[in-house]
Amino acid sequence: MSYQRLFSAILIALLFQSCNNKSEISQMSQFKGLWKLYSHEIKDNDGNWIPHNWMNNGVGYIIYDGEGHMAVNITPKNYENKKVNWNNEVDSLDQNKFRPKFEMFSKENNDYTLANYVYVSNCRIVDGIIIEHARLSHGNPEKFNEVVQREFEFKGDTLILSPLNLEGQNQRRIKWIKQK
Repeated sequence: MSYQRLFSAILIALLFQSCNNKSEISQMSQFKGLWKLYSHEIKDNDGNWIPHNWMNNGVGYIIYDGEGHMAVNITPKNYENKKVNWNNEVDSLDQNKFRPKFEMFSKENNDYTLANYVYVSNCRIVDGIIIEHARLSHGNPEKFNEVVQREFEFKGDTLILSPLNLEGQNQRRIKWIKQK
């Protein structure tokens, strides 16, 4: 009789774990696909959401593979119009000549927030309301291997991500529109 209870308890625990894994997989599948930046907002002192100037009128995309990986790229307004004189020599440049041309893609005036914002990460769902990005690489070398969390919400074809670990900063959110 005690073996039957033990077996039943183990079976119930395995089923519960299986349901949890299926739930996380199901939630991760909601992220799957390409999303385009719609807006970046910050909460003002009165609690209203207002446009934030970071990457104002920029272009951004985020892509989730639905299996625990993602990549994001956000560029400032008119970034696509910046000119770099490569002279078809990118494959033959030595490091000293290549570095100055490459740096403009990762920072502008020593300010990484004004440049091409990009990172790739592994991701997972935490507590059913948070997606955690474990960064594998980042346009800012100081952000490599950093783990960040975003509270998430889906509203129709809109994904709303709200960073959680921004100590001392106002609450903010980024809205992304699902691309077909």
